Amino acid sequence: MYFLKRNWKNLTVFVLAVACIVLWICTLRIGSVDETQRISRFVSSAYDQMSVASGEAVSGSGGYENSASEDELSQVNSKSRDSDKEKIDKSKEASDKSKKPSVKGDKDKNKFPERKNSDGKGKGKDKFGTDPVPKGKPEPVNEEDQKVTKDYFYVYLSIDCETILDHMDELTEGLDKYVGDGIILGKTKVKCYKGESVWDVLSRECKARKINLESEDAPAFGTVYIKSINNIGEYDCGELSGWNYCVDGWYPNYGVSRYILKKSEYIRLRYTCDLGRDIGSQ
Repeated sequence: MYFLKRNWKNLTVFVLAVACIVLWICTLRIGSVDETQRISRFVSSAYDQMSVASGEAVSGSGGYENSASEDELSQVNSKSRDSDKEKIDKSKEASDKSKKPSVKGDKDKNKFPERKNSDGKGKGKDKFGTDPVPKGKPEPVNEEDQKVTKDYFYVYLSIDCETILDHMDELTEGLDKYVGDGIILGKTKVKCYKGESVWDVLSRECKARKINLESEDAPAFGTVYIKSINNIGEYDCGELSGWNYCVDGWYPNYGVSRYILKKSEYIRLRYTCDLGRDIGSQ
């Protein structure tokens, strides 16, 4: 008992140091956060039990108590636990980083063909029979190369059949009520998701505004063909009549589903009674 009284502090520090070394070695060798925490709890529990048992022995031999030594031991134990926790946190952080995909990988995954402008050097028709696009104008993007993202911007859209007003005598009977003043949809700012085509925006906006829109696939031309808008269709105002479209004043020589839009562009769906000549299409 006298030995415990004189050497209790040194003995406890020695045992605690040995326990910390064992814990550190286990952390290096095992490398498991869960296993390290289990060992840490075991050492802490063993230390508490040893403290209680030794305290009872010292007290029974003469009521010897040393509060200063207990405070020092508590500080040592606290520092040891903080050190163990820091090691565990670092190990967990390293594990999380290894699971996180690289930024480069994310960018590569989201890559898709951007719309390009023609350099004016194109020769011959493409696989859909489209003539070379004039220099500086957007090249068509085939459906298999298109990809729409969640990013969006705004474009402008309008629909008119004003040319019919000069050819009312040729209009199919009963359709005059759909012509009105010739403006089906005035210039309107609408949302467009990156990668969307003229067709994507037109079909969505017509559906939202309950404007009747009829179309059919034209696989030979790789696009969608617009048959009717607001119940006014092709040949309803002469054998050369039908729907055409332009973007920022240019009439593309390819279909609406191959024109990929960019921010602030102005789409116009226009009805022609003379194969485009009456609306400025060449």
